[in-house]
Amino acid sequence: MADHVSEHDAYVLPNPRPVAYCVPSRRARVVLSQGTLHVLDERQLKAVVEHERAHAAGRHDLVLLPFVACARAFPWLPWARLAHQAVAALLEMLADDRARRRYGATVLAQALVTMAVSATGERGVAAPALADVGVVERLERLVRPPRRRPWAPVLACLASALLLSGPVAVLVAPVLCLALWEI
Repeated sequence: MADHVSEHDAYVLPNPRPVAYCVPSRRARVVLSQGTLHVLDERQLKAVVEHERAHAAGRHDLVLLPFVACARAFPWLPWARLAHQAVAALLEMLADDRARRRYGATVLAQALVTMAVSATGERGVAAPALADVGVVERLERLVRPPRRRPWAPVLACLASALLLSGPVAVLVAPVLCLALWEI
């Protein structure tokens, strides 16, 4: 049974392995293990809790749910598995971004590495919570300086305008035809 720790506003499991996750619901809960409290320093712990709170605030469970369903319904289709894995990794990166903005990339990267190394078992296998969702890519992204792309917002606006032009044309075409018919 987990005990609530008001200092971190999280529930703590009596487990020596470092674990941190979010239980989604209307009032989501962050769950940590005793192992997590022992291996992380205060800033790293706050970064991990912030990461989990980002999952709860963004309702990442609901975003991932259709991809989980698709991957389970069509396990023989490679795109279903790849879409599930890609969306899961992107959601982890979104949560990383929120924790990075608040506590810094170095602190979060150190927390990820510390938890992965501490969770390593006798056979050198990292804990599944860290090993299955693109940890290497996440760490590379955290330690690599961000690339500036001044053209990205312009490209996004152009793509949005292009995508919206089709539905707008469908809505405007009857009005234009009616106006031209009356002339």
